[in-house]
Amino acid sequence: MKQTFQDSVVILRQREKEHTDKLNQKLSTAALSVAPAFEKLLSDSLETVYASLSLEMQHIHDSTYRASMQLRDLEGNVETLRHDMQALVGNVQQANHAVEGGLQITLMTHEKQLQVAHAADGIASALNSLVEKAQTEIQSINGTATIMKESLLRDISDDGRFLHWSWFHAALIYCFKFISRADPDDLELPAFRVVFAIARLVWSLLGVASSGLMSVLVLLASKKRLFPADRSSASPDGRLHSDAHSGRLRHLGLATGGSASDCSMPDISPYWNFELRSAAADHRQRRPRTRFSRIPDRLYRPSSGV
Repeated sequence: MKQTFQDSVVILRQREKEHTDKLNQKLSTAALSVAPAFEKLLSDSLETVYASLSLEMQHIHDSTYRASMQLRDLEGNVETLRHDMQALVGNVQQANHAVEGGLQITLMTHEKQLQVAHAADGIASALNSLVEKAQTEIQSINGTATIMKESLLRDISDDGRFLHWSWFHAALIYCFKFISRADPDDLELPAFRVVFAIARLVWSLLGVASSGLMSVLVLLASKKRLFPADRSSASPDGRLHSDAHSGRLRHLGLATGGSASDCSMPDISPYWNFELRSAAADHRQRRPRTRFSRIPDRLYRPSSGV
């Protein structure tokens, strides 16, 4: 029984081996017959895949190239932006320094304007006092000129009446009779009347001209007495006075604590008022009596009748 089973197993193994050999042979034959077609199909598939891969690789290469160019452009733009930002920061710093300097200059200018305003106030007050004094002097000059004009006009009218005196007329008739041996009634002719009228006109014009000349001379003399500073400024003493005045101004500017550049516009109102008071006191001491000007009224008030 056992022997039979072993024989059966051996037979089964042989048949299995034969069957396996046949199957391998058939597979080999089938593989040999299918290999060219499979190879062709595989090569076609690989070529298709390679072509698609080549296209994709070309696209990737182009994209990479464009990306690299864009990155280079971006790098250049970033570098340019960095330089621009540095320039902008420098400009902002310069503008900040300029604004600070302008602010300091504005503050200095404001201080100088305040000083100028104070000095202008002092000068304005001094000028107001000078104007008041000038108005008083002009009123006195006007009164004096009016009195002199009336006296001159009265003298001219008296000179005109001089030609109508009876004794002068009789003397003229006697002279004419003695020289020309003519009738004295000829003096009543229109020609002689015209000559007498022309003589009176010439006499009046000479009186007016002499009055104007005297008025001009009196005006020049009054100007020299009113403004003696013009002569003193042209003399060496005037120059020394101006140098001393500028030195006192610089001393006042330095005494206030300012530098040399800050002494250009010092507050001179106290010094100016002191100078005005000193000048007024000196003027009152020099003038022993009331002065009357000889300026005609027509030079001061042109609207008044002459």
